[in-house]
Amino acid sequence: MIMGIYKSDFINVVKYLDKAIKMNPYYDLAFTNRASAYIHKRNYRLAIEDCNEAIRLNPYNAKAFIIRADCNCELGNYKQARYDYGQACELGAFSFKNLMKMLKKKGINKFYPN
Repeated sequence: MIMGIYKSDFINVVKYLDKAIKMNPYYDLAFTNRASAYIHKRNYRLAIEDCNEAIRLNPYNAKAFIIRADCNCELGNYKQARYDYGQACELGAFSFKNLMKMLKKKGINKFYPN
């Protein structure tokens, strides 16, 4: 339901998730969902901050690793993106074969020292 609101009502979605986080600051999925909302406005740095918190709260949150990796790709942080995609793969978000396809498609199938 939240995903359908993002494009038309970003501010209210973020406010709603802010309230959820204030009510329960240990709820990693609220941080993950707010990070997803930030991506729709191309606010990658705030999305990364929320993903960092979600992962700190729950190191098994594969979605947070994927969102953080997507943000790092957008910011040109390919080494970090590769690491995060790898973590998501290890957590079972997708197979190694699909990981390699995704890295190739995004153009980060080689090691980039940044």
